[in-house]
Amino acid sequence: MSTLEDADITSAVDAIVAHVADTFGGALGG
Repeated sequence: MSTLEDADITSAVDAIVAHVADTFGGALGG
């Protein structure tokens, strides 16, 4: 297992989740 690779994946997932949350939040007016 690559620690760096795991960290990159986690960062990517976090960024996607944040983007999706912002998108839905804006659409819902929240």
